[in-house]
Amino acid sequence: MDDRATFVAIAQEGTEFFSFTENFIRRAVTSSLDDETFKLLFWIGANFHQAIDLPNTDGLNWREAISRCLVSVASRSREQPPSPAAAEITLPESRPAETARPESRPTETTLPESHPAETTLPESRPAKPPYSRA
Repeated sequence: MDDRATFVAIAQEGTEFFSFTENFIRRAVTSSLDDETFKLLFWIGANFHQAIDLPNTDGLNWREAISRCLVSVASRSREQPPSPAAAEITLPESRPAETARPESRPTETTLPESHPAETTLPESRPAKPPYSRA
């Protein structure tokens, strides 16, 4: 059985996401496929039984991509990894993970009543209708 068929068989086992990922990694570390093929096979396998929203992994090697997917799915899932060992899967030869930067989000502030909110645009900048091409 060639490598690609092995990864398809792993997907067809029907295990939940974290078990699938653990099985995928165990096989991937012994395979010689290129990063893009690994990432494609991982995406197909992860979505095989149920659609799952995975983050963009462009520019990452397969180890970094799977790590990013694990963090993303775990952070928004109530499903827990099947065992403590699976939660601490170590990806061999991986570069140190970049520290995720929190997205800056504007906070809502309330202006004091003594500060009138400006509701009109200055004359030098006329209002445009939404979705205008001008």
